[in-house]
Amino acid sequence: MPSAAPSFWTYGRTAGRGGLEQAVWQGAPPAGLAAHFHREAQVTVVLAGTRRFLTRHGPVAAHAGEILLIPPGAPHQPLGLAGPAVSRNLYLALPDAPPAGRPVVVATPRWLDSTPCPRMLADWVAEMIGPAGAGPDTAAGALTALVLGSRAPIAALAPRAGLTREGLIRRFTRLVGMTPHAYRLAHQLNAARAELARGTPPPPCAMDAGFADQSHLSRRFKAAFGITPGTYRAAMGRPE
Repeated sequence: MPSAAPSFWTYGRTAGRGGLEQAVWQGAPPAGLAAHFHREAQVTVVLAGTRRFLTRHGPVAAHAGEILLIPPGAPHQPLGLAGPAVSRNLYLALPDAPPAGRPVVVATPRWLDSTPCPRMLADWVAEMIGPAGAGPDTAAGALTALVLGSRAPIAALAPRAGLTREGLIRRFTRLVGMTPHAYRLAHQLNAARAELARGTPPPPCAMDAGFADQSHLSRRFKAAFGITPGTYRAAMGRPE
C-alpha cells in the first residue's frame, strides 16, 4: 500500500497475469457516493477504519480486518465516514453467481495479499455469498426487465405491470433497492464503464450508453464511482 495518502479514489489493476480491477482509498474520509451496482462482485477489503453502505437489506458495515462481499447486480450506496480509512475494492466477474444477492461481511482470510489469485478469490467469494441466498425474486426480475427493456418514461411502463407510476416506483424500490430511474442510470454507467475499460474514449461511450453528452456522463460517473471517465480509462491502461 502506498505511503502517501491520496484524497481521491485510485483505480488500477492488481499485478500479475489476469490482474483484477481495483479501487483504493487511503487517507481522509471519503465522501459518500451515489447508489449504484456493478456487473461484477465487489470485494471491499477494509484495512483501517470502517466502510458503511446502504443496501436493500438495510445498512451494513465492515471494519478493519473484515471484507464486505457485494454480489453482482446488488444495489448499494457507499456512505461517508467519520474518520480516516484504508479500503480496497476488488471487482470480480462471477458468471455463475446469483444476481443481486445479500451482501456478506466476513473476516479477511490470511491468504489474501496484495496480488490475489483471481481464480482462488473467485472460488472463495462464490462460496461465501452462496449461503446468503439467491438473487431477486421473480417479481423483481420482471420489474427490472420491464424498466431496462424500454427507454419509455416510467409512467408509460407502469400500466404494463398493472400499477400506477407511483405504485411502480414504490414496488420497484422495495424489491430492487433503487428507484427505476436510478436503476436505469446505474445500468447505463456500467455500460459506459465497460467500454471505457476497453479503451473507448468518453464521447462515444456517453452516446452509446444513452447519456445526453460527455458532460452528463462525467457528472454521473464521478458521483457514482468517485472518478472521471477519462481518468478511469487511463487507469485501466488507456491514455486519457
